[in-house]
Amino acid sequence: MELPIFYYGIKFYKYYFEGLKKPITIEAYNKKEARIKLNQIVDKLPEEYRQRKPYGETITRPLKGISEKMMNGKKYIWVGEKSPNGWFEENELKAKIKEYERSTKRGK
Repeated sequence: MELPIFYYGIKFYKYYFEGLKKPITIEAYNKKEARIKLNQIVDKLPEEYRQRKPYGETITRPLKGISEKMMNGKKYIWVGEKSPNGWFEENELKAKIKEYERSTKRGK
């Protein structure tokens, strides 16, 4: 019997390496895509990762307003379908929240 899959969106695949506490996280839609991406970046990983064998993999899905990532020196927050790629830059998101709060105060 197969269990139904309820979520088909982006997932976080975390790969753990022997002797290292911090996993490598890959964003992908499925395990095959995640492993392809991991193989594409393996030569760019810090030496400590390249010298160790991967021993574990976990899969989680992003949580709105909670999941975060750093990209090009900026912090992004997961907003799901509220943006084309699911992520909003933190400062933009804060500005949108303030704008919404101001507009709701005016409407009262």
